[in-house]
Amino acid sequence: MLQRDALMTALAALDPVQQLYAIPSNVGPNDLPGAAADAQQIKQELDSGTATEDGTATVDGQPTIKLTFTEAQGSTSTLFVDPQTYQPVQSLSVGPANPQDPSAGTDTTTENWLPATAANIANAQLAQIPAGYTQVSQTTLEKENPAGR
Repeated sequence: MLQRDALMTALAALDPVQQLYAIPSNVGPNDLPGAAADAQQIKQELDSGTATEDGTATVDGQPTIKLTFTEAQGSTSTLFVDPQTYQPVQSLSVGPANPQDPSAGTDTTTENWLPATAANIANAQLAQIPAGYTQVSQTTLEKENPAGR
C-alpha cells in the first residue's frame, strides 16, 4: 500500500551505528517533488485497482474523496484525499489485533495530515542533528541500515 510519509513523519531518520541521518524528501508544499509524487502514487494505485474510489466525505470541514484499500490478513485502509490535489487529509486503518487469534478483536489507527504549509514544515523540522552525523539520502540510509537499527 501507499507509503504514509506525511508531514508528521518529517523528522530525520537516524542510524546511530553508522552515524548517518536522512531527512525524507517527500515533505513540503504541493509544488515540491515529494508532494507531487504522493499524489501521483495515489493516482497510480487507483489506475492499477489497488485502491478503489468509494465516494466522498467531509473530514474536519474539508471535502475529500474516499479511497479504500484491501490489505493482507483482513486489514482495510481508507484514505481521504483532497479532490483537487489528491494530497492525503486523513487515513484510517482497521485490522485484526492478532491475525492468528480472531477473538482478539481489531486495531484501528487514524492519522490526520497537516497541510504542507511553510509554517507546518518549519514546525516539523528536526531542531538539531547530533554532532558527528553525516547527512545521506533516504535510499543510502536504507542500504546502510537494512535492518532498521
